[in-house]
Amino acid sequence: MIKASHRKQHFVAKSYLKAWTDPNTPENHEPYVWSFPVEGGAPTNRPPVKLLWEPEMYTRFGEGGERDLGIEMALQRLETAFGVARKNYVEKRAKLPPRELAVFMAFVAAQKFRTPAAREHMRATWEPVIDRIDQMKRGLDKMTPEQRKRAASVRSISSGPSMSEDQVRKLAEQPLQKLLLPTVKSLVPHLTRFSAAFLTTTDETGFITSDDPCVWFDPAAHQRPPMHRAPALMYKTLEITLPISPDCLLLLNKKGVEGYFEIPLADVDEINRRTRAFADKVFISRSAEAKPFWYERGEAPSEDELGPSILG
Repeated sequence: MIKASHRKQHFVAKSYLKAWTDPNTPENHEPYVWSFPVEGGAPTNRPPVKLLWEPEMYTRFGEGGERDLGIEMALQRLETAFGVARKNYVEKRAKLPPRELAVFMAFVAAQKFRTPAAREHMRATWEPVIDRIDQMKRGLDKMTPEQRKRAASVRSISSGPSMSEDQVRKLAEQPLQKLLLPTVKSLVPHLTRFSAAFLTTTDETGFITSDDPCVWFDPAAHQRPPMHRAPALMYKTLEITLPISPDCLLLLNKKGVEGYFEIPLADVDEINRRTRAFADKVFISRSAEAKPFWYERGEAPSEDELGPSILG
């Protein structure tokens, strides 16, 4: 039976966030994490179940209003598999078998594209197409019958796959419902070609996470022409990071760096600065204290030097 609670759908899994619960939570309190405004300000302590969700975020509705929870259920299965792999392998600093590694790659892919920030980016991608459709419709309304006939004959000889206006508008209105699962499925094979390095720390605060925790960053992007600076899978300098817990962070790279590595506190702070910088509205910590360094913007590198790469 599908419970009403399935209307409350988390875009960052509550089971994932539980790793950041404050170890000093009083015994008579529900375990909580600390949520900070991304641009600074006092944190609030909230249980993971009450954070980072929207109603019906992935629900597909039928013509009669019936709810299809296929995406939400698929994400929950992935979250469960990720949690088991995290506990059985990563927490023990053991190498992930191929199946569990694939689970991690699917979790990374899903976390990159299941957030409100990703949804709004997808919508922005389709909005110019809709504007163009509306512009063409206004132009057709002004045409004479003969002009419309000639325009229709030109469109009829075009070849290749096409989409209807209704399909385009639905993509813009509900991009997660239409694109999330196909995007994850297509991305996983590419991610499995990356080397997986697990960076660890014994620092009391450790790694932070956020409402948009999977970060794609290319320290060489500024060396390319402006139109080619977006991080992309084709670039060998791309670094993909996802905090796994306060004491471990996954770094996907194309430099062959893999395995477990304890890193100095200065590198942990640099990574946290990156995580905060790419957050949408909030970042999450197990500590009520945030370091001023995390908010620093840093200086732009010159064209002959890399940006702040984790790999050096």
